[in-house]
Parts: sequence; C-alpha cells; structure tokens
Amino acid sequence: MKMWQAWDYAVEKLGGQLEAKREAQLMVAHILGCSPSRLPLLSERIVDLDKLNRLIEMRQAGKPLQYILGEQEFMSLAFYVEKTVLIPRADTERIVETAINLFAASDNQVDVADICCGSGAIGVSLAYFLPRAHVLATDISEQALQVAQKNAVRHRVQNRMTFLQGDLLQPLQGKSFDLIVCNPPYIPHEDLATLPPDVQKEPQLALDGGADGLDFYRRLAKDAAACLQPQGYLLLEMGFDQKDMVTEICAQQGWQVLREIQDYGQNHRGLLLQPFDSINKE
Repeated sequence: MKMWQAWDYAVEKLGGQLEAKREAQLMVAHILGCSPSRLPLLSERIVDLDKLNRLIEMRQAGKPLQYILGEQEFMSLAFYVEKTVLIPRADTERIVETAINLFAASDNQVDVADICCGSGAIGVSLAYFLPRAHVLATDISEQALQVAQKNAVRHRVQNRMTFLQGDLLQPLQGKSFDLIVCNPPYIPHEDLATLPPDVQKEPQLALDGGADGLDFYRRLAKDAAACLQPQGYLLLEMGFDQKDMVTEICAQQGWQVLREIQDYGQNHRGLLLQPFDSINKE
C-alpha cells in the first residue's frame, strides 16, 4: 500500500478525528523509518500493511502510542520509552528550559541531581544542552534507570551522567549540588482511577503522590537543602492546581520561591526555590 493510502487507511481505522490523523502519521513514519515531516516527500513509498495493522490493533486495545512506537519527543530529542516509565510531557519542557537558563552562561561545572528521573527526559536534556553539566539521575525503579541509561547513550551524554537507585534523596547523601530538579509523583491516590485510560496504563509508581498528592513535596522540602551547594536551587514540577499548597509546604521548611513557572497552557507547573538562608547571604 502506498504511503498516502496507508495514512488514510490508518486514520479511518483510528476513528477519523484530528488526533487519529496525528497518530496515523506517526505510525506510518515509524514503519518507514523517517521523521513525520518527510512523509510528503515519500507519497509513493510502500508501507507494510501487516505492520501497520499490528500498530493499529495495539492502539485500539488502549496501549499508549508512545509505548507502541517506543519513542516520545522531548526538547526536540527522541526519547526511548516503555511501560516501566512515565511518558514525558511537553509541559515539563518548561522546567528544563528554566534550568538551562539558570546555567547557560556559566563557565563552571554544574552539578545537577535529577530525582525521580524516570526515562531520563529531564536529566539527559540538561546534560545535552548544558555541556558543563554533570548529572546524577536517581529513581527508586531499577527498570526506569535502565531506560534512562539507554537515553543517555542515545544522546551521547553518558560520560557526564551517573545513575543511582534509591528512594528520593537517599542516593544524594554525602553529596551536594548546584541544582536539584524533581518531577515527583503528584496525583492524589484516589484520583488515579479517574485518570484517562491512556494515563492509567503508565506506571502508578510514577503517578501516586499519596493521599493528597503532596507526600513527595513534604519530603523534598524537609531534606533537600542539606544536599545543595551554597546558592543552590531546588526546581520542582507540580500539578496545575497545587501551587499554593506546594508553596506553603516549602515555606514552612524555610524555602523562598524565586520564580513561578507556567506551562504551555498558562497553568502553574513549577517552582524555582532557594533556602531563605542562601538568599539572605547574597
């Protein structure tokens, strides 16, 4: 089947809506081994219909497209993903951009800790875009760390990254960093069952933030300052409706908000913080 026919065929099988057109495009490009932007140049190429049908059947069964294709774009980089890691979201790019802007002009080595690293999207991106960055990526999941290591190799930053398994800040003991960045689980436990079906296919370990979704922020606010260099930063992603609660938790533990970060939908998505003591010493 020619490419343009295969694309139309997949769109129809997937429901014919705008999202179906996007997913069909990604499937056909995946089979042809090219970027979606090149498809208009390949209209006469033959697409293996058996392969396309297998992808369509998995999608119809509810498997997230990113797991089917084994890939998700983040910061214009292609990240390998599988069912053991959360699928990187575009809104998290705003967290990464904030970190890059903090250190882009620095001539010194920048020591970064990426906590709850998952696929490595944050840590690998920082190592890629900050050539002086050395990144310690940690996760409680051994499988997630294996995925993150693959992505470090894929983007040729493995020589400036270290991977340690452990619970939240535990692997940081005895070390100090210029930046600790974390996108922790932040969905309230009771809300997990109400998430969209695609999201429910992602690992609950990476989603479940405890009874109110704030368990990890309490732990980070309590202990992260001890793992920072003087003038170091804590950079947190959070749920769109959690800004006030996370700010209060952090203030109670001696943190001051330096910047509120909005995502592409203009929702509150992150906080850049420093300990009060660090700010007062400037």
